[in-house]
Amino acid sequence: MFEMANKFKSMKEEGEANDALNKKKSKKMLGPGYYFGEVSLIFGCKRSATVKAKQYSQCSMITQKEFQHLVSNHTFFRRFLVGNILKQYDDELKLFLVSCLREIDYLSSISDETLTHLSLHMIAMQEDKGSLLYDANESSQRDKNECLIVIYGGTLAITTKIDSGEEVVIEYVKKGTILNAHNCLTGRPSLTSVKCLTSVTYYFLPVYKIIAISEAYPELRQVFDNAQHKSKFDKMNNLNPLDYKEIHFKFEEKYRFNYGV
Repeated sequence: MFEMANKFKSMKEEGEANDALNKKKSKKMLGPGYYFGEVSLIFGCKRSATVKAKQYSQCSMITQKEFQHLVSNHTFFRRFLVGNILKQYDDELKLFLVSCLREIDYLSSISDETLTHLSLHMIAMQEDKGSLLYDANESSQRDKNECLIVIYGGTLAITTKIDSGEEVVIEYVKKGTILNAHNCLTGRPSLTSVKCLTSVTYYFLPVYKIIAISEAYPELRQVFDNAQHKSKFDKMNNLNPLDYKEIHFKFEEKYRFNYGV
């Protein structure tokens, strides 16, 4: 994390956190006493904004290793910092991702802090109109088989092939659709394809990241282990082959976080 130290110098922050359209634009001017990088410092996620010095500037910094050493014996202080971040970064994108994660059955009772941690590790991607976000006929898609996917923008068609070889549409879906939330736990290939009818923006979360984050959250580790066990059972018995869910609600009205810090 960096903090500005020179009264007459300033820096320019470009970009937006996980900007869905990946377009850089000036968002904020930073001056003496300002700081950046605190989210990635505390949650261990990648930084998504670029900070550009307009002129000579002086900063102080602390590495994640040093920070972890300082707070390792002061769990209340870390909890205080996490609580402040949850309050300060109550933006639409975070609300959207956390709300979608909470709609997954095995994550429905998980705390806001844990879901926020998961959402900060989700990665934004784009697909062009006419492309396949997922192709059930392509066997070499192991990476996507092991990812939970949330649609952020665009319209898609979930399709499958019938015995005659014809591709038929099962359903049209859009923003708020969750794909592969259960199959990803065992790397189970989907039986359906997902075609982009428009340009599409989506966020994905690899299973290995969920496992890594669960090491710090016992509640998540327990529900993840139970969900993975059930997913293995479903895979063995060929259950739950259509692994998608479309959410219909207004995120800003339905969800607000409780800050018990």
